[in-house]
Amino acid sequence: MNLRRLFGIVGIAGITISPVACVPREASSPPKATAPVVSQGSPDAAKWLGDLPARARALGAGPLAVVAGGQVEEGGRMGAFVDADPDSCVLFYARASASVDDLDAAAFSDDGNPIAVDEGPDPRPTLLLCPPHPRRLYLSIHVAQGEGFAALGAQIVPKERAAFVARGTGARGVLGGAPRRPEAWPGLDDRVRAHRALVSNAFEEVRRVAVPLDANAPSRVALPEESDGCVDALVVPDDDVALVDVEAMDDAGRIVARAPESTESQRSLTVCSPFALPLSLSLRPHVGRGLAAVVLFRAKGEVVKGEPLWQKNNISVDKAKSQKNELLKRAGYTPAPKELAGVLRTGQRARVPLALAEAGCSRIDVVFGAPLSLVDATLTDAQGAVLGQAGGSEGVTTFTCGNKNADLWLEARGTGGPYIVLVRKERTDAAELSQEPVAAARALGRMAHGLEANASQLQVRALPLAAAKVSRFELPLNPGECARVAAGIHGDAFGVELHLTDAQDGTELDRSEGEASAVVVGCAEKRRTLSFEATVAVGKANAVVMTQTFAR
Repeated sequence: MNLRRLFGIVGIAGITISPVACVPREASSPPKATAPVVSQGSPDAAKWLGDLPARARALGAGPLAVVAGGQVEEGGRMGAFVDADPDSCVLFYARASASVDDLDAAAFSDDGNPIAVDEGPDPRPTLLLCPPHPRRLYLSIHVAQGEGFAALGAQIVPKERAAFVARGTGARGVLGGAPRRPEAWPGLDDRVRAHRALVSNAFEEVRRVAVPLDANAPSRVALPEESDGCVDALVVPDDDVALVDVEAMDDAGRIVARAPESTESQRSLTVCSPFALPLSLSLRPHVGRGLAAVVLFRAKGEVVKGEPLWQKNNISVDKAKSQKNELLKRAGYTPAPKELAGVLRTGQRARVPLALAEAGCSRIDVVFGAPLSLVDATLTDAQGAVLGQAGGSEGVTTFTCGNKNADLWLEARGTGGPYIVLVRKERTDAAELSQEPVAAARALGRMAHGLEANASQLQVRALPLAAAKVSRFELPLNPGECARVAAGIHGDAFGVELHLTDAQDGTELDRSEGEASAVVVGCAEKRRTLSFEATVAVGKANAVVMTQTFAR
């Protein structure tokens, strides 16, 4: 056999074999179908509560108990009886899936009387019920709008931790005991008639409610939403509480209006808006625990007479600047070296680059001109880190320390209009401001809300703070003299609490709590020494404390 014939046989064999290798295999049989696996039981309701139980535990609350949870529909209710220590507070709250828009929570006594109710227009009701309250409570939730999954949780809170837990969880503080109807206030009808004659008879009464008050935490009442209208609130506290702060807050917790101080115990607040805005009334006494009758009115804006506190600004930007400059001149500030002007549109977010003082702290004031109102201001450094935040209906003020340059971001949530930014070097130049610039800016922000024209120079000191440890110092006052003390913290801590007492007999003059800053005020009719105390709820922090004395 020659080589050509041999190679030919091999080539034919290769051609013959190759098609065999390409023949597709027989298709495999499909997998055998199985039935779905069904798991019995209820959904894990605790997951809808998020990190709130853990935050409450870190602030001093006890373990979580899931009271109720599962699928809910609009108008549906669920709840259960809970046995609680009558000498401790009960924190209870409801959370739901994103498809539930409005959720209410309530506590009832064993005989069915309501003790605490959160009917705010949001899906995050949170209440702190403190003694006296029944041992056996019925806690429930009601779905006002939407459907999905919801859960109701509860935790026991020692009374001494109530203020920190309320502040850290955003709980609305209430007292227990038998409910009281607002009509039980002697002379309430006469007060209502006199109030309507004072503000405007165009107001129509829409609601009366008795609200428990506690100095440890604020109580809230939902206000009716009005477009191109006004809402008026009359608050008449009983004799068990004093110095009640009344504020109107939006759904993000920002203060849009405050009730003016009065020599009488009652407070009133009128808020008008050209657009519908979800608001709630925040009530907190400085002293005591008791009840208040809250009477709500509403009217159309065009028929309201008198001088209500408008959200919509009604003065020119030049007049607003002149008023601010005059106030700060009396307080000892030098004129602003430069002004930055602009115009905001509703919903617009504008950036204003700022050149700040080379050393120390800077004060940034933003004044509004009609019709600009409801503006949020955020101050950031070159890397975008937030240095300070503020918001207001007629103007905003914020501080920063230790930064040469910053960006001021302004956003109009209400109506648009002109603004002017005024930047000044802060008059206080203490070394502590540079050592703890974040804490210093927070303390300055608190101090600015109570600015006095005849105030003395600020005294600044640094204090280390830690949980379960009290830092204190004494303040001697002359007759007719008052002291304002503000503190800001920075560090691995949450919740600052301040107390101002008489150093001789221990009488409490004022107390205040906040997430990162707080302020207290005390006065002396005769020569006396005040004792200032500060602590934090969780962790450790460095605090900058500022003291300012002024004539009463």
